[in-house]
Amino acid sequence: MNSTSNVTRTRPSLHHRRQVFWQILLPVILAGAGVIALVVLAAIASTRGSTVTGTWANIATVWLIIPLIFTGLFFAIFIAGMMFLFARLLRNIPTYTRLAQLYLQIFSVKVDTILHQVVQPQINMLSRWAAWRSFWKKIGL
Repeated sequence: MNSTSNVTRTRPSLHHRRQVFWQILLPVILAGAGVIALVVLAAIASTRGSTVTGTWANIATVWLIIPLIFTGLFFAIFIAGMMFLFARLLRNIPTYTRLAQLYLQIFSVKVDTILHQVVQPQINMLSRWAAWRSFWKKIGL
């Protein structure tokens, strides 16, 4: 079963190659050049003893802290909401727990009644068997 495919590759058209350059390669090259330029500018500014570096560091710190502030605010609101909901829940729990306890007691009584009815024939049979054994022991047989 040696099957070789006879697929021939076609060369991309000139229009496609232009699109690849303008839409993929050029933006990647420009972004890389921009990053390299920023690194060079930061290195030059820091070696000259300029205060601009400190300003940019402060701005970067602010941009790093902003997501943390919003995340902390979200969690603070979430925790406050949970506290409010639990306070409301705890206010109503005693009523519902007493109701649940009553239903469980009713269920327990019904289960006991059903189980007593289920095992009563076995208890009666074993009781009669014990009475017969006792009777035969007293007679001496």
